[in-house]
Amino acid sequence: MPFLKMDSVSRYIKALTAGLVFTISILIFTKMNFITTHGDDVKFPLHYQRFATLADYIVHRYITWTGRVTIEAVVPNVLIAGVWVWRFLNLSAFFLLLGGILGLSHTTRDLPANRQCLALLGIVFLIFTNHWAILHGGMFWATGSMNYLWPAACLCLVLIPVSALLQNVKISRQNWLLIIPAAMYGGYQEQASLIMVCFTMMTVLYSRFRFGKWNLGGMTVMFLLFVNLLVLLSAPGNILRYEQEIQTFFPAFNDVSLIEKIIQGVSYTVVHNWISESPNTVFAIALLNLYLCFQKTKSRIYRIFALLPLIYIFMVICLIKLVGDNYLNYFNMASYDRPTLLREKMYPQINLLPVIAGTLVMFMIASIWPLIFGKTELLFRLVLFYGAAVFSSFIITFSPTIFASGYRIFFIPNIMMTVVAYILFAETLKSIKRNDPFLILSFTSLTLFGSWKIYEFIVY
Repeated sequence: MPFLKMDSVSRYIKALTAGLVFTISILIFTKMNFITTHGDDVKFPLHYQRFATLADYIVHRYITWTGRVTIEAVVPNVLIAGVWVWRFLNLSAFFLLLGGILGLSHTTRDLPANRQCLALLGIVFLIFTNHWAILHGGMFWATGSMNYLWPAACLCLVLIPVSALLQNVKISRQNWLLIIPAAMYGGYQEQASLIMVCFTMMTVLYSRFRFGKWNLGGMTVMFLLFVNLLVLLSAPGNILRYEQEIQTFFPAFNDVSLIEKIIQGVSYTVVHNWISESPNTVFAIALLNLYLCFQKTKSRIYRIFALLPLIYIFMVICLIKLVGDNYLNYFNMASYDRPTLLREKMYPQINLLPVIAGTLVMFMIASIWPLIFGKTELLFRLVLFYGAAVFSSFIITFSPTIFASGYRIFFIPNIMMTVVAYILFAETLKSIKRNDPFLILSFTSLTLFGSWKIYEFIVY
């Protein structure tokens, strides 16, 4: 009997999905008790209370520290309101993030209801395959969540109608107006703002040349996002913060040449995606690529080409087991994991072999998409999100913030990589036949692996 054909099985999957998501949400809600008794969670409310008005506080922060205007207006007020207000808002932001990622694949609405349940499970579990330190700093720490999780949710919500322009879908004025609050909040976080501006600009241009007309709504949102980015980056406080972080973490930072920063940036992007914080998501992307390639072509050359990223991952794992702790130096990780070394020295010598190999494999992942999807809007969508994930992690190395902020700075790049993985997963669910064993395997694997990762995170 074909899998998922019976109504009872479909109802079982829907009920199980709802139960899992509800349970995960409760676990997240109870885990979110990470308002510290020191540091930013205490400092911001105390600093805010020194000013007569909110406007005075925002102006002061804009001049002396950061251009994140709307975020700076929200953070101290939420912290003053208390932990349970923040927990409720943070859980709401998490649900908005789930909905935003679901909406970024047009395939979602074409799936049967039971496969939509699998898609939702896929998103939840993909998020929790990220490094625990990224989730702690970017989602479960109060100040961190308002600077990373909330802007990430806003980013995904803004890009839903923007990405719909790739299909020439008519977006109502009401829908454009609904995303303005998200644009005004997420647009004042550097990584989210840059992604919004670049994604919207390229999408509007694609729509113009593909369909022969300018989209007024898209152009208006693009202008608003550009103004946000301009206000954010032109804050006088950015320069003061930059200089202070260099003095604190790496006095020799400005003496490093541009080419050294570029090489180190590529190195760390490779390490981040393949070895350190995001290998599970990239592995999922490579695996889904391989499955879709086997579905779309019988060419052995293309199938081998799709298999190479998985072989690379296996070789990296074996190498790490072989060299032990020395892998930190081999993969150039010591330059970022040991900031005390950087207070005294320039960048250590770069080992170029893993940089070149990792970069080639990252390009291999994207280069297989034209074969799988052809010259379609889906290809353009995947390339934009993949590029956003890679370059938003790459540009971090041009700022000393990488030494000050820890792993949470990779929350938004990892969410963009999660979007890529989800789009491929949705396409896989669409292409699988009802009696295909891979459908049963995907559901079982998602449930077991995802539940284990969430349990591991909760009890850590």
